[in-house]
Amino acid sequence: MKKLKKSEMLKRGQVEHVRAERNLLAEVASHCIVKLYYSFQDDEYLYLIMEYLPGGDMMTLLIREDTLTESVAKFYIAQSVLAIESIQKHNYIHRTMDDENMTEPMDIDTCVPDADNRSSWKSPAEQLQHWQMNRRKLAFSTVGTPDYIAPEVLLKKGYGMECDWWSLGAIMYEMLVGYPPFYSDDPITTCRKKMQG
Repeated sequence: MKKLKKSEMLKRGQVEHVRAERNLLAEVASHCIVKLYYSFQDDEYLYLIMEYLPGGDMMTLLIREDTLTESVAKFYIAQSVLAIESIQKHNYIHRTMDDENMTEPMDIDTCVPDADNRSSWKSPAEQLQHWQMNRRKLAFSTVGTPDYIAPEVLLKKGYGMECDWWSLGAIMYEMLVGYPPFYSDDPITTCRKKMQG
């Protein structure tokens, strides 16, 4: 059961996003997408009763394993490709895919290129160590994490279905390397690195 607090959805401006998620789960009949059995609400919460899928999420797996072998990563990426294709056939775009499949929209208006702010960039080993120590905290932050979101979504200049494929590539990179491709200590630096490519 997914339990969503209504006041939080309103505060974060996620009402339409949650409605779209619920509609997607109700409309799409695919073995690649979790099944929604029921949805209901009370004064405080919206409840989504979904199929139980044991095993946890990708973030939990990556916390436990750090990296995946190429063959294991191929398996999970192939499953994700099928899931993305399932939702895109119904004209849905996930837009904010990440390793825990969080669905919070990003709100980073200050994400602009800054070529002079390279002093905070770390070596790959330092990035990996910082990511491993802070992965769960970053994923549950109130702002979310820009690590997996396509640049065009962050820039809020319009985007299409290709943004989901960009996000999947970022997740695959993390599976193989141990941290996302543009990772930094703070979300703004991650954005800047991403915009510089």
